Amino acid sequence: MSRWSRRGIAMAVALGIACLSAGARAAGHEPEPSAEAALLHARSIVERYKNRFRVVDDKVADGLGEIYGEDIVLEDPITRGEGLAALRGYLQKFAEQSEGARFEMRGEIIEADQAAVFWTMVFSSDGDDESHRFDGVSHLRFDDRIREQRDYFDLGAAVYERVPILGWLTNLVDKRLAPESHEEE
Repeated sequence: MSRWSRRGIAMAVALGIACLSAGARAAGHEPEPSAEAALLHARSIVERYKNRFRVVDDKVADGLGEIYGEDIVLEDPITRGEGLAALRGYLQKFAEQSEGARFEMRGEIIEADQAAVFWTMVFSSDGDDESHRFDGVSHLRFDDRIREQRDYFDLGAAVYERVPILGWLTNLVDKRLAPESHEEE
């Protein structure tokens, strides 16, 4: 997928959340004291989420029940899992395969019951001194804890472009699908 599509996905999620917020404000709905408390709680959940994933190590799957509910649903371009045990297994495997990776948190949009967290994953392939980066966004829905996490990222940038033949093929498709630029002569 092209860089445009990665940004497009992230922008679509952010725009949807921003429109929900703007619609409520335009309709004259001012936050009630309980809404303010819910927003503070949401900010706390998002901060704990961001701190958990700044560095990927063997502790990333520890204490998940502190921020994730028992019935958590996780979905990304690769997999879908339901329940805390499934999330724990997913994160343990992710840590084994990605140890030393880190997430640079670039921003967030937070509402009382949902948030979008924008990130860049930085990692090195086996035996490769060069760092690779790709952008993504996590859409979180929560009540007292996170109950749904949907991660959006370009699978091509994350995986396919790192495999020589698939990377060449992915780049070829991207070039053929990219709009032609028309420069003035």
